[in-house]
Amino acid sequence: MPGVIVGLDIGEGAVSGVRVKSGLRGAELLAAGRAAFLPGEKPEAALARLAEQIDLTCDVSAVALSPSLFSFRNLSLPFSDLRKVRQTLGFELESMAARPMDEMLFDFSVYEKKEKSLIMAALLPKREITGCLDMLGSLRLDPDVVTIGWLPVLSWLLKRPLSPGQGVLLELGEERSVIYLFCNKKVALVRVLSGGPKAPWASAAQALPGTEASDFVSFIAGALEDTLHSLAHLHGAAINPERIFAAGPGAACQGLLQGLAKKTGIESEAVDIIRDGTLKKGSGHGEVPDAALFQGAIALALAAGGREFNFRRQEFAKSKDRLGIGRNALRASIMLGILVSLLLAGMWVEYGFLTRQYDALGEAVRGIYLKTFPEAKRIVDPLGQMKIALNEASKEAGWEVSSARGLVIDVLKDISDRIPKALEMRITRLLIEGDTVRITGRTDSFNTVNDIKGRLEPSELYESVTISSATLDQAGKAIQFELQLKRARR
Repeated sequence: MPGVIVGLDIGEGAVSGVRVKSGLRGAELLAAGRAAFLPGEKPEAALARLAEQIDLTCDVSAVALSPSLFSFRNLSLPFSDLRKVRQTLGFELESMAARPMDEMLFDFSVYEKKEKSLIMAALLPKREITGCLDMLGSLRLDPDVVTIGWLPVLSWLLKRPLSPGQGVLLELGEERSVIYLFCNKKVALVRVLSGGPKAPWASAAQALPGTEASDFVSFIAGALEDTLHSLAHLHGAAINPERIFAAGPGAACQGLLQGLAKKTGIESEAVDIIRDGTLKKGSGHGEVPDAALFQGAIALALAAGGREFNFRRQEFAKSKDRLGIGRNALRASIMLGILVSLLLAGMWVEYGFLTRQYDALGEAVRGIYLKTFPEAKRIVDPLGQMKIALNEASKEAGWEVSSARGLVIDVLKDISDRIPKALEMRITRLLIEGDTVRITGRTDSFNTVNDIKGRLEPSELYESVTISSATLDQAGKAIQFELQLKRARR
């Protein structure tokens, strides 16, 4: 959606925000800021400090909440129709939810459709989204999307042309790590990792081998193996990741990806949305400090309306502007004015071109008329006057144009073909005047005259064949006759 978009990633230890301008030529980073939570501080205070770093006014906003606020469930249903899934899923989740379903919001992903639908559902207490919307409302923000952690990073990743169908995204954050497992390019599982050794990038140990870093690699590899085993046991089918993608500050930890690849046997690579070229830097904007911390917020802004999970639902659904353009009325008016101006300019240019072409053709016709009829004095409508002059010249020369079907040569050939040589007949006169053909001649009997008439009548060149006269000659030995043929119209 063209316009200014704000993406806010509200994590457990900090809130990160970016302001992006999206248009026809791509997305442009306008500003980025981050505010870490102080001891005992509520997110509202950190968000207020972020608002002092970057301008949060926007056309569209999107917010991601920490995955630890959500509950995730994997289940299967015996049908694949999404409408039926949504209608039934609430009842299936009722026995799995820690709270009554009327206190929860849920959204889901169907990651496999075969004999049954395999589903990952995410549940969020309504009190959490109420608190989130109230907090953002104090800054005059009304987010279009409320989603889960770094799922937007996964969505961005899966849109890349060469992304595999099955794999893992590891969010290696400052506070904790999260596993996002995907299957058939759909999120299949989200697991927040707790406990385990301290993340090596949180201390001076930044290289492998090293006891602290090696322990962390073993912890991640073991958690991933347990997750895959549990999911395969739940659905009776194994998921075999083709690649591990690492994002966040831990992705830059030297040797971590190599250690994961060696430990799991799965190819591993780092994800960097900023350096991938999707996002352009706005004029006057420098390097983003600690760019790995902003990937969640950037992914939110790049796909402000395209996430699979959105908890602005039910009573929390955002009311749409009338006709969907109330928020951008001024921009829409300006764009409409530009389009109308371009349309009118195009019509004026085309009108001028056609006028010049018409004038040129008129001059050409005038020149031909004067060349053909040099005696012409007063010229008002050269084309019309030339038509009249040509018709008069044709009449004077005996070339009056007929609308009858066929040429004169066609009429002569037709008469010749239809009257056999064995028939005793002599034509003394043949006159073709416009649409009328008159044949005068002599033959041996009245029956022969009728025979000639009958042979000419089937022709498509004539509408009618009439015997105008048929009489004995003065000697009483031959029949003098006249036939009149009316030629058919084209």
